[in-house]
Formats: sequence, C-alpha cells, structure tokens
Amino acid sequence: MARTPNASKSRAQKPPKQRGKSAEKAKRQVIPIILVVGSHDNEEGEKHKAKCETVAALLVKHGVHLLTGGGPGVMAKVGQFFVEHPEREAGQRCLGVLPCDESNSSVAKKGYPNCWVEIPIFTHLSGKKKLPGKQKSIDTPKEANSRNHINALTASAVIGLPGGDGTLAELELAVAYERPCVTFLDSEDQIKGLSESQFRTRISNVSEAELDQFLKAILKPTKV
Repeated sequence: MARTPNASKSRAQKPPKQRGKSAEKAKRQVIPIILVVGSHDNEEGEKHKAKCETVAALLVKHGVHLLTGGGPGVMAKVGQFFVEHPEREAGQRCLGVLPCDESNSSVAKKGYPNCWVEIPIFTHLSGKKKLPGKQKSIDTPKEANSRNHINALTASAVIGLPGGDGTLAELELAVAYERPCVTFLDSEDQIKGLSESQFRTRISNVSEAELDQFLKAILKPTKV
C-alpha cells in the first residue's frame, strides 16, 4: 500500500532521538591553559624547586594544562613536578612553545624542549636579533620575532616565578594582552626589572593560599 504524502512528510520531519546526555550537557569542555614563566637557568630551577612544586600541585588540583617556554631551569622543574604528580588527570598536559635555533629556523634551540614537555610546539621565532657591526645577537623578548607573544596569548592566566628579562617580558605581554597574571615570589627582586616595570601595579605577588584562590576565580571552564 502506497504511503500518503502527509505520512511521508511526518516521518521525514521526526527529530532524531537524543542518546545519552542532552546536547547541552554533551558539549566539549575546554581545559584552561596556565602559563608559568621563570628562569632558564638550571641552578635557579634547583634553588626554587619548592615554589615550582607548589605551583605544579595547584595546577593539578584545578585540572588545567601547564604551558611553559619549554626550556631548562624553572620551566623544566615546574614541568617535572606537574607531570610526575600522582593526582594528575589523564587529560592534563604539559605544553611547551619553543624558540627556534638562531641560524636554522627548522629546528628548536639547543636544550629545547626539556624532557617534561609532552606537547612541544615548534616555532620559527628565535627571539634574537643581530645588530649592524656586532657579532653577538641580542635578545628581543618582546619583539615580533619572539615566541613570548604566543605564550601570553595562549594562556588563560599567567604565573611568574623567579627569572630574568625574558620572564619579565612575558608578564608584561600578558598584561598588555589582558591576561590575568600574578607572581609567586619571596621578594620582588627575584624577577629582574620587575620593580621598575610600567605594569608593576597590575601584577600582584601572592601567597600560596592566594594563588589557589586566584586559580579558582579565574579558571572557570568554558564550553564550546
């Protein structure tokens, strides 16, 4: 028996069955990425490993990804504590945005990535510039050829640990790009130039308890 046009139309317009969670609840959750900046010096990493461990533990607690510049020193130490933390969830990852070799943009700078980076992101950005008449290049941590812009823009928030000019540059870029940022220091002079920075009043130094609250307030997962 032939179907009537109305019956066919009714069958065609029947909405698909919902399986499991509703469409709203099934939306993919975006895990926030926290940039931790600090010295590339290995001695500084050892010296400040207690702070690195505290920060890593808080990031694990709040269920976020860790992003660093992918190098040695403080970057490697916080990455180690994050990756080795026994309560880290399977979905949490340690990312590293890497500078390229100054003479060969197809490879990473020597010493990058450190062995704790699980997702290395290679760039063509050396963060170096040669000056006329000079053999040695200078660092350009805030110029367009620096990966620090990618780090700051990728982050949901930024935490500063002891470091030098590059660390300060990343914090200042974070402020310029309107990313919430704090430092976790014993004293202001643990980041070179911080006390003279034009953004100093917009970068608060916090205690462990305050850092915990900072992450809790900032890192409300979004859905897409």
